[in-house]
Amino acid sequence: MRDELSHLLQRGMSIPEYEAKFVVFSRYAPQLVSTEEDRCNLFVNGLCDSIRTLVIPQQPKSYYKIVEIATRVEQNELTIQARRGCNGH
Repeated sequence: MRDELSHLLQRGMSIPEYEAKFVVFSRYAPQLVSTEEDRCNLFVNGLCDSIRTLVIPQQPKSYYKIVEIATRVEQNELTIQARRGCNGH
């Protein structure tokens, strides 16, 4: 589980799916997430590029704040995609 956590990537998962896996794997590898900073860094590093690049500049110091921001970014991306689909673009 330790290797799975250290190599966990969001890829095709939604933020809630990715977070759920992250939490499960974290329970089996607490040494990788022993501090809030370690937990934040590992979670952010696994995010897809489009989300990570929007989360990092906000410099959240809390894991829960990172999840909140990442979820908001993902929802915004989905809204933009849906609008493009409705406009025929």
